[in-house]
Amino acid sequence: MNCIDKSQLVSRLASLALGTALAVGSMFTTGCASSRHVAYVPIMGEVTADQPSEGVEVLLDRAPDAPHMVTGELSAKAFSNPQSIELMRQKAAAAGLDGIYWIDCTSTCSGRCTAKGYMYLDRSLAKNSSSRKIASK
Repeated sequence: MNCIDKSQLVSRLASLALGTALAVGSMFTTGCASSRHVAYVPIMGEVTADQPSEGVEVLLDRAPDAPHMVTGELSAKAFSNPQSIELMRQKAAAAGLDGIYWIDCTSTCSGRCTAKGYMYLDRSLAKNSSSRKIASK
């Protein structure tokens, strides 16, 4: 049987602990925080009227009240759900959409969300809408 003295045991345990700490630390620094992704898949022709993201409505769990058409699907992955929603808002603005709605996040803190992008049928409604912030019923 192999006998290990106390100093060798302490040295091995310290090495194991350091290796474990480095592995866990690298998961947090290279995992969720660095993997931000957003996509927009149009279901009809591309719209190219770029606008500021502040002008994009975010309706969490309801459709817009005014007549509108769904133009595509958005998905995002970030460190948190609010960051994912903001990424989708920015992508919708770059695509010229009036808003996003029916936001679905896989859990309360996963950072993975999807939404539908829309445009108003009467484009003057987009300019006159007073609710440009996150809204739900």
